[in-house]
Amino acid sequence: MATEVSNIFRQADDLFNAAVKVGASHSGSNFGYHGALYYGNFEPPPLDEMFSVEWGGIRGIPPEWKKREAEEVKHAIEALGL
Repeated sequence: MATEVSNIFRQADDLFNAAVKVGASHSGSNFGYHGALYYGNFEPPPLDEMFSVEWGGIRGIPPEWKKREAEEVKHAIEALGL
């Protein structure tokens, strides 16, 4: 029983850490479609391509920002965490 609980805690920690990593690739905005934008293959964007609600309309959004469905985000977290 203790081993099972230990495994569950480890899996939960792994999934949490994976969610934090995937979350670092999110636009950080919840305005309209911005809430579904993630950078590249769920990696943190470089400083010169950080998402900007203010400047996005003027400079445009870099092509590496992609709209992702909830299932894609879930699968990315599971792939990193399990």
